[in-house]
Amino acid sequence: MLHSFAVRLSIGCQFRIARCDLMNVISEPVADGATLRRLCRQMEGASHIALDTEFTRIRTYYPCLELIQFATHDLIFCVDASCDLDLSILSSIMQSANSTFVFYAGDQDLEVLELNDLIPRQICDAQIAAQICGATKLSYQRLVKQYLDVSLPKDLTTSNWSRRPISAQQIRYALDDVRYVLPLFYRLQEKLAKLGRLSWLEEENARLLELPRGDQSIAQSWKNFGGGAGFSVAEQHIVKELLTWREQRAKSINWPRQWVLSNQQIRDLVTRQPASRDQVAKLIGIKRRPAPAWVSKLHRIINSTPRNNLTPVWSLPPRLNDSDKALVKRILTCVYRIAEQHNIPGSLLCTRQEASDTVRGKMSARMLQGWRQDIVGAALQPLLKQIQR
Repeated sequence: MLHSFAVRLSIGCQFRIARCDLMNVISEPVADGATLRRLCRQMEGASHIALDTEFTRIRTYYPCLELIQFATHDLIFCVDASCDLDLSILSSIMQSANSTFVFYAGDQDLEVLELNDLIPRQICDAQIAAQICGATKLSYQRLVKQYLDVSLPKDLTTSNWSRRPISAQQIRYALDDVRYVLPLFYRLQEKLAKLGRLSWLEEENARLLELPRGDQSIAQSWKNFGGGAGFSVAEQHIVKELLTWREQRAKSINWPRQWVLSNQQIRDLVTRQPASRDQVAKLIGIKRRPAPAWVSKLHRIINSTPRNNLTPVWSLPPRLNDSDKALVKRILTCVYRIAEQHNIPGSLLCTRQEASDTVRGKMSARMLQGWRQDIVGAALQPLLKQIQR
């Protein structure tokens, strides 16, 4: 695997000084299948393809894909995903074993692509490459300026990408988001090769593909709720049921969760426990009469959830005593010292939360796996032996 990655590196570096102003730029968003197929054929065989997306999700549960931008060393274009296009045209090239798709901070892009069945087979994130190179300030504009001496505008970072027609200024901004990704990435790859860290990047890319994203199951939706441990055990079960109901309804009508029922409304319902359907409606601000039928469902959840012989849904992690806190500090001191020796951010190896969880006995922190384990494992062994939990 590493060998193939190194081969792609040598191919990619041939183009790292390519002039972006000599690219074949398609200045209008692609809106028809014939053009998209033609451009896909032009991208075939490219070792690396920069990829970015623009999407909206202010008024919806699911992110709405608006634009998909692509760039090779000699071609750059964007696809208007809001048109009646068969996006499966992209699948063959995105599943090619010959092409690696390069993102910059691609977590959210991967989420929206996954919802549209467009996850590439091979990916790489240039922001992660920058971190492994030692960068601590990771904005795309900053790194493009640092490595390529190009100044990029920031004035459209909150643009409304659902509005049509898309303005020429928006198109320029969207294309700039991929125009410099490959030249930047090749510079970072070259630096990683000199540092002997290409395998680190490959490991991080594989991990990025495996991360759970986006469309979580309804049954698990309650897990991300903050503050659940502050309720009584009986109240926790009501909160869980309300969160599960909210997730199901938000998905079914494609509304943001907070539009269906806000976290504060859930807290109010649980702590005040209105005794009637009308009281439920009043508490959550429903003024029309009769109240919607789903208000009755909330009333039933509040008043029919079992209250006896229950186990906690949420619980606070065990408190760290003074000895534990001292051990967390020693772990972080050790890890950050090693990070400084390698000129990488300490948080790339271990966060305070991960160190605390490790002291509590949760031996699954990133610092105990893969390349991180290789560089910090031996130094941490004497400290890890002190963990008694």
